[in-house]
Amino acid sequence: MGVAKLEKDEKRVIFIALISILILTALYIHSQFLEPEKVEISSIKNHVGEYVEVEGIVRYCKNTTKGTMVELYDMERENNVYLFLLFHKALSPGYVIRAEGIVQVYQGMVEIIVKEEGDVQIMNRSLDIGLEELMFNPQFFVGMKVRVYGNLTHIYPVVDEHQIKITDGINTTWVYVPFSYFGERDVYLIGIVENATLHVENITLRYEGKCISVGEIADYEGKRICVHAKILEYERIYGYVGWLKNRDYSLKIFMKEKREEGFQYIQGTFLYDSRNGMYELVVE
Repeated sequence: MGVAKLEKDEKRVIFIALISILILTALYIHSQFLEPEKVEISSIKNHVGEYVEVEGIVRYCKNTTKGTMVELYDMERENNVYLFLLFHKALSPGYVIRAEGIVQVYQGMVEIIVKEEGDVQIMNRSLDIGLEELMFNPQFFVGMKVRVYGNLTHIYPVVDEHQIKITDGINTTWVYVPFSYFGERDVYLIGIVENATLHVENITLRYEGKCISVGEIADYEGKRICVHAKILEYERIYGYVGWLKNRDYSLKIFMKEKREEGFQYIQGTFLYDSRNGMYELVVE
């Protein structure tokens, strides 16, 4: 009796799965002959099973083995929906896009299935936003491409600094050095840990003291340490720093090339620098 019931349940699950696949396939085919209905992200739950078009701001984008997952917010940044693209596409946070697809419920979450690459249009490659609005809720915009305006002042060249990517064979990280280094790749790095990052004071080929692994660096906050590691990559950091100001708000701007002071629109990536606890805009 139990075996028969189990087989009956299995057949029922398979039947429901097949029906779901057929319905979704039919919706896809049907959508080819329909114009999508333009809807607001805030009302997306009311359009399950429909072919829709939405527009919004990319907050998150990640490639998977089957496609690309995108978190999309409306322009008021109050409501969001997830898009699942059945293809791989690079969409940076801060892009304003328009997408069309079928609304469905997956694991209790409403999402939009986007079938073809042509169903996604990039309307703007950065989010236009006022400095006051940006700094009112800065955590939301970290990692986004934004375009802000204000009075650019106090421009000065930054102190030459370099990054070195190191590994101990298991762990990998970046460290900062205040000088150029083009020597041996297997070295000892001596310096102080600040904000879980090693700021190197000296690089040597021999060291008689105790060394730690790369993976232990964060455990020695505020202490002088030695790390024995191999250098993988070397990157020079240079450019200019300025301040974008608008009324009572200001933002540190990092630029590769010097700009004239005065009123400007500045476009770049909005970041948080954990080393100094400041928000910055890095101009590409």
